Amino acid sequence: MLQTAQLENILKKYLSDQRIAHSRRVANLARDMAERHGIEWHKAYTAGLLHDIARDMEKEELVYIVKEHDLYHDPMELDMPILLHTHVGAWIVENELGIKDETILEAIRLHTLAAPQMDNLAKILYIADMLEPERNLPGADELLETAMDDLDKAMVHCLNSTLKYLIDNGMIIHPLSVEARNYFLKRLESDSFCQIF
Repeated sequence: MLQTAQLENILKKYLSDQRIAHSRRVANLARDMAERHGIEWHKAYTAGLLHDIARDMEKEELVYIVKEHDLYHDPMELDMPILLHTHVGAWIVENELGIKDETILEAIRLHTLAAPQMDNLAKILYIADMLEPERNLPGADELLETAMDDLDKAMVHCLNSTLKYLIDNGMIIHPLSVEARNYFLKRLESDSFCQIF
């Protein structure tokens, strides 16, 4: 695994100073959440630092890379190039940085849309990206407290917030985010039912 100083130098080749600062905040929050949930903190920190590595790429370059390496799974994503940076980012991290840890790569792939059956590292990165302090999300402090206790419950809240934002702004909703929200909601309902009996 690359050291933090090496990762920081690599990021300078890909990202603006503003995006690097965002990535640091996400990495710090992801590390704190990982420690709380008994997950290897260095994996969470690395995923947080690298999650947006392809975010500043031009649309044409993102489209070229995902087509060249067959990285996308839904043609809808080609019409929403902001979504492509997750696939391209994971590809860069694996093929150019040599990080082969599939949990880190999967967390990077899913940090924008989410998905059903995410592992805890992927949940942590998704939540940390949404709750990093500079985003000033209403209710972020309460949601972070929830995330420190129950990642699935925090995922439902985060996905609800995202879907509401997309609806309120008349934006297209990727079905994977809807599937993820429904999956985590059903898990919570199932857990509640089991606690009754």
